[in-house]
Amino acid sequence: MQHTKDLYKKRDYNASLESASNSISLSKESLYYDHLPCLFLYQSRSFRRLKQYNEGKKSALSAIYWVDKTNNVDEVGDIYIELARNYKSLYQYDSAINHYKTAIYHLENKQDTIGLSIALNNLGAIHKIQGNYSKALKYYTKDLEINTEQDYKKDMIIALNNIGQVHFNTKSFNKAISFYERAESIAEEIDYPRGIASANSNIGAIYHQLKEADQALEKFYIALSLYKKQNNSYRICETYLNISNVLIMKEEYSVALSFIKKSQELSKEIKNHHILNKSYYIEGECYYNMGKYDQAIVLLKKAEQFYNEDHYTIEYRNILKHLHQSYIEKKNYKKAYHYLDKWLVVNEKINDLEQKKIIEDINSKFENKQQLLLIDQLNKQKELKEEKIIYQNRINLFLIMISLLLLAFLVFIYLINRKGRKTYKLIREQNHEILTIHSELMDSLKLASKIQRSIVEIPRDTKQALPEHFIFWKPLQEVSGDIYHIEKKDDYIFITLMDCTGHGAPASLLATLGVKTLSDIIDEGHVHPDEILEELDQRIDVESSLNKDISGMDVSILVYDILAKTISFAGAKRPLYFINENEPVYIKGTRRSIGETLFTPKKPFERHTFNITSDIKLYMYSDGFGDQFGGIHNKKYLEKNLRKFLFEHSHLPFEVQKDLLRKEYINWISPSEGISHKSIDDTLVIGFNFTV
Repeated sequence: MQHTKDLYKKRDYNASLESASNSISLSKESLYYDHLPCLFLYQSRSFRRLKQYNEGKKSALSAIYWVDKTNNVDEVGDIYIELARNYKSLYQYDSAINHYKTAIYHLENKQDTIGLSIALNNLGAIHKIQGNYSKALKYYTKDLEINTEQDYKKDMIIALNNIGQVHFNTKSFNKAISFYERAESIAEEIDYPRGIASANSNIGAIYHQLKEADQALEKFYIALSLYKKQNNSYRICETYLNISNVLIMKEEYSVALSFIKKSQELSKEIKNHHILNKSYYIEGECYYNMGKYDQAIVLLKKAEQFYNEDHYTIEYRNILKHLHQSYIEKKNYKKAYHYLDKWLVVNEKINDLEQKKIIEDINSKFENKQQLLLIDQLNKQKELKEEKIIYQNRINLFLIMISLLLLAFLVFIYLINRKGRKTYKLIREQNHEILTIHSELMDSLKLASKIQRSIVEIPRDTKQALPEHFIFWKPLQEVSGDIYHIEKKDDYIFITLMDCTGHGAPASLLATLGVKTLSDIIDEGHVHPDEILEELDQRIDVESSLNKDISGMDVSILVYDILAKTISFAGAKRPLYFINENEPVYIKGTRRSIGETLFTPKKPFERHTFNITSDIKLYMYSDGFGDQFGGIHNKKYLEKNLRKFLFEHSHLPFEVQKDLLRKEYINWISPSEGISHKSIDDTLVIGFNFTV
């Protein structure tokens, strides 16, 4: 069964289909039925990906049959989603709606927010296609609420764009653009090109409706450029048509027709009937505006066969309008009246006052809920600010005490200097003593540096089990508060990065304590990273209560299960960044440090686990690189630029990556001759390449 799933994830749908069919036959022959629901599910998914929707529907129905037979309900919600998707692709919308609702019932019981989001999004899409905008808005709004609560940024972007499209179709352009701009803002925040492209395309459509042609084209060309970089054929086709619509409005008909032809060629290649028929109707509209009514009628009637009042209602209304106008020009008033009559029915449905009232009510409730969430967020920020003020007062008191001590020391030095020559000999002796102490201290620090490097040295058996990797470690002084620890125990490899408060000797002592404590915890048999962090936090808390000089540390820990081929990660304010199938993924650490005593109750550490199904490049880093000032304008490098650098060079061997990272650091602090910036903190970046 796992082999079938792996083939599907690799998008080898024919092989996945064959594997599922073989496994189904073997399961039936051996009378072992427990895996049949899952196998039929993946068979259905593969059929759908290959656009064999009737076969996909049959497989999904078989999956439901075996769910009832085996009482194996683990994936029943996903199965009903798959069945509904096949019905939707066959344009059997009533059946699709019923099965999505059944899926929601099961997914709510399982508290599967990802599955719920998929079902709600698709229900909204079907109702939007049918012109039932109040129902579409209800489902899209619920989808947005779930994704906002779970902080699923990419799904929030999709939901915001969908809600914007409902307001766009009901001509509430100001509301539509507010949702599109929110989607674009989040997409830019997380550097998500597909989301940025969708928002620009949608905003361009509003400019088109407002007859601001140049602004519309600017937005559409931005979207087109981004979609081409992503090789998103469907959206490229759609954007060609959007551009041609604006060009028709500008009466640039020959250029508009060239874009329509591009869309038709590509939509035939990807076998998308909706886009192809939409291109026929836009081509017909173009010929109508050129005064070529016979050609316009042929193309519009061709498109009319695909659409109806419950299937892409907006497009259907526009086709009826242009057929009516074309027959008027041809003086065929009987047919013109026929299409006018049909247009009035569809238009009344779209502009239904009761539906608009429901939309306003849903929108009002959503805005009120957003305001309540904002008030709650402001109250939490106020509480946090008050806690920070208390903490700052403590720091201020500490600084005052240090200042008084420093003042006393300066007075002492002044009194000594007043003695002049009488104490010159004494001063020389004191200077000699200070130099001796300094020399001994530097020797001690060098020895401490050797000891620290021996602590982080990777054992030979662990090194043999490790994948290709690099470690870029640049302490600010002889010893570092940023440290790493890598060890293998049984069938697990533990990779840890610690970023202790401060730098130099004090931070290195805490780092050494952290590594020793961590090693003890691993030796005791803990294998889950979140549990290891909790145990480490408790033990550091005990040390802090005995020694007030001990401060906190930020930690990221990764556990590789060699047998299961899985990776588990948990972070204390430090993230994990990885590239899987050329897609970057950024996992934030829990907003809590090890040894943190300021905020209670403490938020539990979150564990993230995923299978290794392809080559995957993982990176962990301290805050030193991102916080380093440099460049021509003496600004911070920033973490997002570090992630971008790692992504752009992730295809290279890891030794080459390390060398380029070192050069990037040097070039940042010394951007040109005569400009040089000091390093301000310890710096640590580690990377690993896990392979299947």
